[in-house]
Amino acid sequence: MPISITSNFSSAVARQNLTTASEEANRSISRVSSGLRVFSAKEDASSLAIATNLRVDVAAFRAAQINVTQATSMLQIADGAIGEISNIMERMGFLASTAQSDQVSDVERGFINTEYQQLLSELTRIGETATFNDTPLLGGATRIDLNATTAGLTAAQGFAAYTFDQNKVSNADAFEVSYDSATNLMTVTNTTTGISDSRLVATPAPGFVNEYNFDDIGVKLTLSNAFDDTVTILPATETFDVVANASSGPLNVTFQVGVGTNTNDRITLSLPEINAAALGLGATDLSTKNNADIAAAAIVTAQDQLNLARANIGAYQSRVAFAASNVAVIMENSEAARSTLVDTDVPAEMTNLASNQVLMQAGVAMVAQANQRPEVLLRLLEG
Repeated sequence: MPISITSNFSSAVARQNLTTASEEANRSISRVSSGLRVFSAKEDASSLAIATNLRVDVAAFRAAQINVTQATSMLQIADGAIGEISNIMERMGFLASTAQSDQVSDVERGFINTEYQQLLSELTRIGETATFNDTPLLGGATRIDLNATTAGLTAAQGFAAYTFDQNKVSNADAFEVSYDSATNLMTVTNTTTGISDSRLVATPAPGFVNEYNFDDIGVKLTLSNAFDDTVTILPATETFDVVANASSGPLNVTFQVGVGTNTNDRITLSLPEINAAALGLGATDLSTKNNADIAAAAIVTAQDQLNLARANIGAYQSRVAFAASNVAVIMENSEAARSTLVDTDVPAEMTNLASNQVLMQAGVAMVAQANQRPEVLLRLLEG
């Protein structure tokens, strides 16, 4: 290669190598100081995207882990309450057995019954006050079956069904329904609260139905093909009332243990209603020998109910414990996968840093050497 006065190719190459080594050294310093191998999308877009998703999943599983811990605490509270109720029933069984004896007078049975009734009250109190985060655990859940009665809306008019949201509709609520064929607007008004909601409606195809949710008032109307949206079939506002049949049942509590929305990402626990009435003991007393016999039999049955309830809670506790372990393993492995994708391998980066620092020193020396080459030409010219 000829030596030129106007250009110094060797110096340019040396400077480029020095720049490359400097950039690599800076990159290693950034990775070590930040702890991240990928700190921007240009470093490794796919790894960054996957790691971001994993980080979101880990955060969701961390919340799920808290949920599982809460489920464990909730079940422990319920189990402890049932244990105390079982102890109370043991004492009640003893009192009933005592009152069954012929050598106990009715007056003495009255004394025994006084304690028995107090224990019944305490049994119910414990069942009603066993709470977790202000949620009664053993108080059961109220079920309300809502039905329309005295309805002016008929199947012949195309009103196939009424559905009510028990969280928004109460017993004895009354509703008015009006429909304007000019605008296809149907309005339902709760005349008890004065709240109204409107929806655009249309006649469904033959063999089909259209459902319209009037969410503000908790009513869903189902229209059949008999409904004619071109004619105002309600010349006057039609009305219907609501009747509610209240009953009690188990309390279902759902905990999120996954990151999705399907049933496998949730655990639903069913907690029984426990009080004197639910156990069949509400009307029992020990005032007579016959009543004591009835109470003793009822206590045996109630104890079986308690044993079943406690066994179910124990099964739930076992399931929740395994769910907690599973969530912990998923979190651990997801975090490890995320770390592999974007975290810095410190020993490797320190090795790269040392290597590039050596290259930088060599590059500086070579740039200096290359910059001295034109001086050789000056000596030739001087000669």
